[in-house]
Amino acid sequence: MKNIDVLFNPHSVAVVGASPDVWRIGYNLMQSLVEGGFQGQVYPINGKYEQIMGLPCYPGLTELPVVPELVVLAVNQYVTVELVELCARLGVKSVICSAGGFKEMGPEGQLLEKRIIAVAEEAGIALVGPNTLGLINTAASLYATFWPMSINKGSVSVLSQSGGVGLSLLTTMQDEGVGVGKWCGVGNRGVLEYADYLNYFAEDPATKVIGIFIEGTDKGREFIEAAAAVAGRKPVVIFKAGRGEAAAQAARTHTGALTGSNRLYQDIFAQHRLLTVDSIEELVDMLKALSVVGQGAGGYSVKAINGVGLITITGGPAIVVTDILEMGGCKIPELSAATLRRVEEAIGSNNPPIILRNPLDLAASGFEASVYGQCAAALAADPKVDALLAIYCQHRNWSFPTSELIKFQAACRKPLVVCYIGESQVVAKERLRLHEAGIPLYHSIAAAAKGFGALKFYCGRG
Repeated sequence: MKNIDVLFNPHSVAVVGASPDVWRIGYNLMQSLVEGGFQGQVYPINGKYEQIMGLPCYPGLTELPVVPELVVLAVNQYVTVELVELCARLGVKSVICSAGGFKEMGPEGQLLEKRIIAVAEEAGIALVGPNTLGLINTAASLYATFWPMSINKGSVSVLSQSGGVGLSLLTTMQDEGVGVGKWCGVGNRGVLEYADYLNYFAEDPATKVIGIFIEGTDKGREFIEAAAAVAGRKPVVIFKAGRGEAAAQAARTHTGALTGSNRLYQDIFAQHRLLTVDSIEELVDMLKALSVVGQGAGGYSVKAINGVGLITITGGPAIVVTDILEMGGCKIPELSAATLRRVEEAIGSNNPPIILRNPLDLAASGFEASVYGQCAAALAADPKVDALLAIYCQHRNWSFPTSELIKFQAACRKPLVVCYIGESQVVAKERLRLHEAGIPLYHSIAAAAKGFGALKFYCGRG
């Protein structure tokens, strides 16, 4: 695996170019490692200082008491080349090259990048970048990035060719309650290509779902074949950018990426049954459903999804969702007579009449959480319903049916996706309980439908 496991799980990290100056990358790398809670040894390297952040500072890598397992380089591109050569001589197993100025800048940068590639490959160094924001492994409390942050632990691992898009993915995942396992800004992919990371994630027990942002690669066949192989075991969702000529030119000057024909990429993705999206938000919507459903204390194996039961207290959103689900291949089956009787019993005789069918619009009959929960349980028990999507609206005087949904879903052990229509900060208060129970929560009906589509695409494939 080209020492990739050491890269994500080092026992010691050296930061060359460490600094006490907050405006320096070396300061922010140190802050990420120290405040992130990394439990291994951290060695700041800078001959100008005796200590940084309370840690003794060393003048160079050769003065360290041990050979560090990971070296993070916060120096310019010329010094980066020299230090990669030194790392090879010392037997360092993994290196992160933060600096830009390589192949994305033209012929001179290409020559510099070829030098570090040749040295790293000869020495067997797992090298990230160059031109990278770094990487994160939440399980090891390893934040080897110059963008200090703290993120929720989880089972989604992310590869991003762009640091900025990678940060946008992380912040959106945090806002949506999607936990992160590993995250890596692959940069110019000098040594480690997408296929290398994907093969590693395929064997990584902490990675359950994989999200990818790609601008382009000159090793498209290897990337797609690796993604398709991994997708046979774990869900993979891809956001491909660089579609128009202006975007393609921007990609070439960003990470030196060769984007290729977008139509060709999309055709090949479809041929290999790889799930693709058109935005960061859609990517996170799908990662949420794939990582949350079936998890938690009452975890279960999700089977193929064909028939979907829809329950709501307002009909319009169900129509929107039905359109999206049917376009994605889901069926909205008729409910059995036994199911309809259970719904009638739950509603009682003193409520306004409703049309008993799927989608089930309870209207005022479902405002009370206990009634809503009983009707949802009835739908989930129907033999033609493989999964359920529940829609409820925020109200000042009525509670969300969170407890009721958790209770019946634990009993039926079928996938349940919930959409609470309301203010995001209000809906967010319900999210932790539902996610811990293996129920993804959305506050957008389109997002809920997209998440459900990802479940339909991947569940039951194996």
